[in-house]
Amino acid sequence: MKKRTLLVLLVIGLLIFTYGCSKTEKQAAETEMNAPEEKVEAAIEDLKIADEKAEAILNGLNKGDYAMFSTDFSDGAKQSFDEAYFNKIRKFIKDNSGDYVTKSIAMSKGNSFTYDCQFSRETVLLGLVMSSDLNNVESLYFDSASMREVLASNLDLMK
Repeated sequence: MKKRTLLVLLVIGLLIFTYGCSKTEKQAAETEMNAPEEKVEAAIEDLKIADEKAEAILNGLNKGDYAMFSTDFSDGAKQSFDEAYFNKIRKFIKDNSGDYVTKSIAMSKGNSFTYDCQFSRETVLLGLVMSSDLNNVESLYFDSASMREVLASNLDLMK
């Protein structure tokens, strides 16, 4: 029973974490995504730092290597995203999106970076919020159409 409760909480947390935008916000985000040259505001050096951290996260996810995945996490991010949670998220992403293949920067503003990541089954957004000095990843999210669909259908089952 406890495992089922944790699973329900995990699904709800993921849904809240990734479900995303209202229709208006989604349309605005899609418009922004179509004009990345106007939305990439970071300096080349900052993009390089964020890109290396995103690559470590995505490669760690592919390899099932929590140490690689979380190497640049802040202490708070490591507490929120421990190895057990990593394993659950990894399974969920692999089951729905497949393996990470490549990425490109979609947007950046200040210490927030969004990547369009090509996985073997679909495109996934990876969002990173970095510390102000860009040394640590403070939070991240994954978002895709199939992930939202699965999470939404699981919420429907809980009614």
